[in-house]
Amino acid sequence: MRFNPHFHCLVLEGGFDEAGRFVHIPLGNLHRMSEYFRRVIIKFFLKKELISAKIATSLINWRHSGFSVDASVHIPAGSSKTREALSQYIARPPLSLKKISIEENGEATIISYTSDNDFFKGKIESFSVTRFMLELTQHIPPRGSQYIRRYGLYASRTKGKWPDMPRVMRLAPAGWKAEHLKASESVESYYEESTVSDQESCSTCRRCPPG
Repeated sequence: MRFNPHFHCLVLEGGFDEAGRFVHIPLGNLHRMSEYFRRVIIKFFLKKELISAKIATSLINWRHSGFSVDASVHIPAGSSKTREALSQYIARPPLSLKKISIEENGEATIISYTSDNDFFKGKIESFSVTRFMLELTQHIPPRGSQYIRRYGLYASRTKGKWPDMPRVMRLAPAGWKAEHLKASESVESYYEESTVSDQESCSTCRRCPPG
């Protein structure tokens, strides 16, 4: 349960042009993205006066910054189940109840298990109840904070304009179509004419999105 602040992102590799065609644009240099990420965060801390200019300069000069960007996970177009699974992973709590147990030997002890992979190697750690609560509360966000954000076509302001964007309606999720297009027969007939097949969708958007 070590505190490791980071962002999870679903990113579309490309975008639509004015004709409604999807243009695949793969992610670029991840090292440069990581360096840009580091400088933005340090600048933010400096602006909020959380660090001094001297410390900011020192952080910029660190050879191993501790910042990284990983784009190893790719989801093929049309793979809604995989996209849903990844979205659930992003929104998950910091602790799984399946990975803790309680032993009572005079004073209750909480046993935490990590994933059995190459990085965590199935590590087991014991906590007293007090220390366990202390570690866990680090992950509780401040009241009223927003930690899931949507940009681009999925931003709230833009999503309300989808009915005016035929190129977007063609590729909109089935649930959205069922909710927004069922009231009008004329719109439904348009939808039937405009819907693309799974094969066409996959050929249009090769891979989306890395997480």
